[in-house]
Amino acid sequence: MKTKEKTKFADEQTNNEKDNEMSSIDKEVPLPSQPHQGNSRLAGLASRVMKMKMKRRHSRYERPIYAFWELFSDYSEFSTIHGVRYMGEKKRHITERLWWLFVVLCSIVVCCILVYQTWLKWQNTPVIVTFSEESTPVYEIPFPTVTICTDIKMKQTKLNFTDVWHKLNKDGYKNATIKSEDLQMIHSLSPICQHMPAHFEEYIKLSGLINETDSDARFFTNAKQVAPSLNEILFRCTWHRQDVNCSDIFNEVLTDEGICFAFNYHNASEIYNEHMLDKSYHVTRHNKKSGYWNGLKVPNMTESDIYPYRVLSGSEGLRVDLRLFEFDIDYVCSGPVQSFKILLHSADEVPQMKKYYYRIPLDHDTVMAVRPNIMNTTERLIENYNHKERKCIVGGVEKQLIFFKKYTQRNCQLDNLAFRTTAKCKCVTFAMPRLPNIPICRKPSQLQCVKTVENSLMQQILNKTAISYNCLPACRSVSYDAEISMARLDRYNHQRAMGQGGKLQRKRRYTRVFISFKDEQFFSSRRAEVYTTIDFIANCGGILGLFMGISILSIVEIVYFSTLRLGCSLRKRRQNKQRRLQQLKILDEMNAGEQNEQNEQNNHSDYDNLPEMTY
Repeated sequence: MKTKEKTKFADEQTNNEKDNEMSSIDKEVPLPSQPHQGNSRLAGLASRVMKMKMKRRHSRYERPIYAFWELFSDYSEFSTIHGVRYMGEKKRHITERLWWLFVVLCSIVVCCILVYQTWLKWQNTPVIVTFSEESTPVYEIPFPTVTICTDIKMKQTKLNFTDVWHKLNKDGYKNATIKSEDLQMIHSLSPICQHMPAHFEEYIKLSGLINETDSDARFFTNAKQVAPSLNEILFRCTWHRQDVNCSDIFNEVLTDEGICFAFNYHNASEIYNEHMLDKSYHVTRHNKKSGYWNGLKVPNMTESDIYPYRVLSGSEGLRVDLRLFEFDIDYVCSGPVQSFKILLHSADEVPQMKKYYYRIPLDHDTVMAVRPNIMNTTERLIENYNHKERKCIVGGVEKQLIFFKKYTQRNCQLDNLAFRTTAKCKCVTFAMPRLPNIPICRKPSQLQCVKTVENSLMQQILNKTAISYNCLPACRSVSYDAEISMARLDRYNHQRAMGQGGKLQRKRRYTRVFISFKDEQFFSSRRAEVYTTIDFIANCGGILGLFMGISILSIVEIVYFSTLRLGCSLRKRRQNKQRRLQQLKILDEMNAGEQNEQNEQNNHSDYDNLPEMTY
């Protein structure tokens, strides 16, 4: 029994020594260079076991997948992203890991979609139009430019267009007798009238009396000669509740409706590039220059010096009494509708009466309540975005017009149309600005060419290959809308009741128009950024925080674990690998020495231990 207990105790002691030696090797304690002589077999066994264990650890720890898993486990333990820690826990079941992996991937996909949509909105529609926080009083807004036209292009008392039209429309037009002065006048003014005689061109060729160049040069002079004058159309004017001479505040202006009259209009030197215009093209000139109208107090500047004019309250405005004589109406030239046309526009825009106007019927008292549309653009939007992104142009900086100094969208459209018409048709309409030596379109083929150019530009807009004649709105602009109310005006019976009526009064047609601002103050509009950089980051941060709980530090953690932590781990693993290789080398040397010693012992037979024999 004692022998068995001693044997059992010796075995336990041997096993403990093996474990201690193996653990000392596993903990990378420096190996002894020479094993003890009494434990040579035990040391050899321990070295072989430890070598096998180190090789297993070497093959396991140095695999890339294991290194990645260790790094991911460390990251999931400290990560602040929701759901990631459950994926990297070492004792978590594989089913739970896969479920949380699915949830996290779904959250990432949803976040990417929402962030991408936010990015597209930021890039494609960076502009938002809002109302300004403060209202603008009317005295800081220029009063609109008022352009008034009549449907009478030629007074029948000056030139009987109807009589000429009937003579030329008959079969015997070749034998018609028309005065050379009238023929020259009608040829010069032919683009104004709506209906030209059927055989007019043939008769012009037969007569041989027409000089095309002279007709262009004398166009405005001839039009002014036969059209109603300013004092005939504008019967009475009131400005700032005071009667004024209409000729002092109105000026003649050439439009596509012929000669009209404009109030509060810029001088030609401030609108046109006059060196680009033909000398015969009429422009409006007066002695007023644009000054301050934004409400600032300027030294030595009175209210009368400020131009364009402004009003101090909404109740003030412009009142105009208009009239025309029935015997001046030529229905063949002007058409069946007889009225006045009024256009409200900014002072730096050329009036285009056929596109934008309010029709005021005869014998009516009309009130026009004006509402200005003021559009401003923030400086940040102008600086950070180009004109295609913000959908507006800074006039005089980003785009230069050929004929105009002042950039507005309507000026740009007219400038573009005039240039394209010149290039395509080799002529322009009488109201378009024209280059030197470019004629006025008069012939039916030329007028048809003008319509073709307009239609092609409109088709490009419909096909979205061009934006409004390639003209974006100005970043800072003012336009005017009006609400109209009217009542019947019976001036004849009123004058008759007062005992002032006469035979001539019966043939006069009167219209009264009062134009004023609707309110005392208005809210302007403003273009601004939909998202600034801070707004975009905050929006994306809200999306990421809602679905995944990600913050800036979470992103820093990912960068840290994928760069610094990864680099340090790889460096530490390389050092451990070199240390294990060194230990394996030492173990190999120890095993080789033990093997050699054992081989030497085995080579000696038992006879070597016998005593030496003597003879």
